[in-house]
Amino acid sequence: MKKFFVSIGLLLLAGWVQAEELQVCVDPYPPFKIVDRSGRLTGGIDIELTNALLEPMGIKAEYTVFPWVRCLHNLEFGQADFVSGITKNAEREKFLYYIEPPYKTTSVKVFYVNKGDEAKIRTYEDIQHLTIGILRKAKYFEQFDNDDHIKKYEISDEISAFKMLKMKRLDAFITTEEVGDFLIKQNGYGDDFGKAEYKYNQKVAVYFALSKKSKFSGRLPDFMQTEKTLTENGTFDEIIKNYSKNKN
Repeated sequence: MKKFFVSIGLLLLAGWVQAEELQVCVDPYPPFKIVDRSGRLTGGIDIELTNALLEPMGIKAEYTVFPWVRCLHNLEFGQADFVSGITKNAEREKFLYYIEPPYKTTSVKVFYVNKGDEAKIRTYEDIQHLTIGILRKAKYFEQFDNDDHIKKYEISDEISAFKMLKMKRLDAFITTEEVGDFLIKQNGYGDDFGKAEYKYNQKVAVYFALSKKSKFSGRLPDFMQTEKTLTENGTFDEIIKNYSKNKN
């Protein structure tokens, strides 16, 4: 009989632990979210930041890798609870709670081009008649996102964009500077690609967000308080600084 009650207790405990697992949707986005060629998550800045946020709340992250479009779908329909590295817009606010304050307030957007073409884009107006690769469903900065005069070609990932750029199927492609620089270094692309002279470097708020259909949505105030504490005490800045230093 004692063994029976012990077994029941263990099952209840296991159920409690499972209930505290947060389903985190991860899109490959190195160095923030690094996924190897087999599709296995191996780390990244955002993973360390997410773990730092969840640990004091007693929540365990369960990471699942999907393309960005699928991540957004899963968050909208409650098949994922949480995401990092997301910017605000009205469409997303319909199904997401943004965790304030943003954990990152700068996000330099760069137009990568073939070597020798850096001067082709010196001002924003220079991209008006070019074909620019963009990540499907991604947002960059408001002027660019809402500009219908630019020919935008949707791609599934940045490596595909580099390949299309090399084949001259794109004039340039836009991504976050840390992402582009990481991929160029990792893949030995330094002799092939460069950065256009024009870049967008005004402030862009980057957030963690929680699905409105998540079972954790009732704990939104806890997420916000923990986020505020870790932002104000410098924990997040220290993680970003140490990660960048250790990986260079």
